[in-house]
Amino acid sequence: MSQDFRLKLSRRNEDKYMKIIEADKMKNSVTYKIELEDHTLGDLVRIFLLKNDEVKFAGYRLPHPLEDILEIKVQTN
Repeated sequence: MSQDFRLKLSRRNEDKYMKIIEADKMKNSVTYKIELEDHTLGDLVRIFLLKNDEVKFAGYRLPHPLEDILEIKVQTN
């Protein structure tokens, strides 16, 4: 584990680790913003969600390569 990552973990505020944002434009959808995560967790969660029949859409993105924030968007029936 790199020293830079350890510093980020020590500064992480547990209350703001994950934010849930409900979408106004898309019906039955929500976006989860998770700090200090990357493609590893994003792809695993996306694959797991798409196995559920109630999920219409599941995707993730990293808004900026220098920020460790993962956004997962989920839309259900």
